[in-house]
Amino acid sequence: MLLNHSEQYWQEKSALITASEIAQQPRLWRVLADELLERKEKIVAFMEKMAQVEDLRTAFTGAGSSAFIGESLQKILANELRYHAETIHSPDVISYPEGELFDVPTLLVSYARSGESPESVGAIKKAQEYVKELYNLVFVCKKGSSLYDYGMSLDDSLVLLMPEGSSDQGFAMTSSVSCMMLASYVVFGYKEFDERCAFLKELADSVEKQIDAFDELAAKTAARDYERCIFLGLGGLKGLAHEASIKTLELTNGGVATNYEGSTGFRHGPKTIINDKTLTVHLINENPYTRQYDLDFLDEVNRERKENKTLVIAEEKNLEAIKESDDVITYQGITERYKEIENYIDALVILQLLSLEKSVQLGHRTDNPSIGGEVNRVVKGVIIH
Repeated sequence: MLLNHSEQYWQEKSALITASEIAQQPRLWRVLADELLERKEKIVAFMEKMAQVEDLRTAFTGAGSSAFIGESLQKILANELRYHAETIHSPDVISYPEGELFDVPTLLVSYARSGESPESVGAIKKAQEYVKELYNLVFVCKKGSSLYDYGMSLDDSLVLLMPEGSSDQGFAMTSSVSCMMLASYVVFGYKEFDERCAFLKELADSVEKQIDAFDELAAKTAARDYERCIFLGLGGLKGLAHEASIKTLELTNGGVATNYEGSTGFRHGPKTIINDKTLTVHLINENPYTRQYDLDFLDEVNRERKENKTLVIAEEKNLEAIKESDDVITYQGITERYKEIENYIDALVILQLLSLEKSVQLGHRTDNPSIGGEVNRVVKGVIIH
């Protein structure tokens, strides 16, 4: 059985690869923890060197889902470690470098699944043109890829290969996203290296126990009749809302129109998108202060809703505050110490399952939904000028 169904079921739905890659994530996180521990000395040495660089700028870069990792991580690091970082999308870096790159000491953190998108190496090369003191930290899922090889050729760089199997073969990035995010969480929290690696294994156990229940509830929501889906999150969950938006859009081949926002920003115009065929997905932040804003807006949408639907994703202990919504998917918390990344990962898996189930429900070939080939697993058609 795989996510409540036989492998034959997923094969018949042209979704076996995607379902398998979502389900394999807990196993990969355990492998990731062990592989990071094996490289602990080198990783800590590199990060301690970065800590000594005066006025260092940290910039996360990638394209699509790879960039959305940075959008969430920069908020999580700011909250937990008071570490300032920013995200510069690699398509923007190559096309408008003057607006993204500055000649200040820079740690460029690159994320890539295949490592073959032209922007991946292109962003580093553009940075080399504009930044005299450049350091590179590369998270990549495919050994021997263009990004892997180029990163390995550079001085002042560290290349971290994600576990075998994380270079997803399905159309959508799933296990690649979670592995690169969790690896980053350990690396930037290197002063608690062993503790964070142990947490990865605890998180893997927790998600593994819950994933079938997550899928059952995601399938229930996906069966609802919605043509628009809006993902709402604050703090580190806003980048996740961006990721969820692209995941549903990709796997339904545009059949469900999506967008994302913060729950506070959604009132400022974007709220007009809600009609009777809309599902709003509310990612409830577990930061006590921020949570108030999520719940205020959730209450507003629930009070005003007509035929539109609401889905809430939150920690189980807070279920009573969100009982007026149409659907609720909760997860079990395991720690207070690493709460924000735990919220991110649990919600990430739930949202991956929602996009999978909606794609299947609409009859798409989930493993390769773009029948005409207009959109590809590895982007094509990019010329680096």
